[in-house]
Parts: sequence; structure tokens; C-alpha cells
Amino acid sequence: MLKKIIRWIVVVVIAAVVLFFALYFLDMKRAYKRVQGKGNVIPSPFGNIEYTESGSGPDVLLIHGSGGGCDQGELFAQVLLGEQFHWITPSRFGYLRSTFNQNATWDDQAHAYTFLLDHRGVQKAAVVAISHGGYANCHSARENDKVRVVKNWIVPNFIKAFRNQD
Repeated sequence: MLKKIIRWIVVVVIAAVVLFFALYFLDMKRAYKRVQGKGNVIPSPFGNIEYTESGSGPDVLLIHGSGGGCDQGELFAQVLLGEQFHWITPSRFGYLRSTFNQNATWDDQAHAYTFLLDHRGVQKAAVVAISHGGYANCHSARENDKVRVVKNWIVPNFIKAFRNQD
């Protein structure tokens, strides 16, 4: 009797593990499909740069954090900026379809942003960075005459601002 119970427990555990991994891979497939090919990709001296843009008005470069690429930047731009600003959200090096440069520096990333702004015909832009994007943002401000305003947001500040919109 005990062997039968143990056998059923093993079968249930194996079935649960198989179901978990099936759901995980299905979710990952949906996530990749959601971001695949959404942005524009341009070649640059630093490799490919993927970006999205929308809105009209003053130019804003929004740099994403560690949790995503230009898709994350786009989400933050829609919530923080809406359509009253022309926002550009690049994927940092190695995110989504932007090239991963193993020896790249924060200065290289800042120069890649300058290249993107030049490519889009932007003369001056405010720069907003979320979380880990702030490192590149600081270098952009130091290295770039196109930068007007710099704002670094950490996630708790973003959540607080989002909640206060009601």
C-alpha cells in the first residue's frame, strides 16, 4: 500500500514539473513574440541599435533599466510621458536586437545614443533613465551637447509617481 502511495506521489510530482516547464516555455515564447521585431534597427559604428519612438513635442531619450530593452523603455515612456513628448527608447548594448559589445564602456553607450539622436535629426533632448540605465545617462550628460535635462529614476520612484497619477 505504501509503495502505491509513493508511486502516485512520484507521478504527480513528475506531472507537475512537466506542466510547469510546458507553461514556462509557452510563456517565454509569447514574451519573445511580443518584443520580436517591434522596434527599428539601425547600424552604427557601435553595432546595431534597436529603438522605438512615438509622440510629438519636445524630444526625450528614455533609457531602460536592467529588466528589458526598448520595450521596457516604451512602457515607461507611455506611462511617464504619454504622447505630448516625442520619445525615443533605445535598447542598450546587448538588449533585444542591439549589438552586445563585450568591451563597450558607458562612454561608448553614450556615443551610441548621440549617433541615434543624430540619425533621428534630434538637435537637443531631455534624457530620462530608469534604474541601471542611469549609468549611461550620466555619461550621456557629460559627453553630449545634445542633452538638455537629465533625470534618473529608480524603480520605487517610478512606482510612487505611477500611483500618484490617480
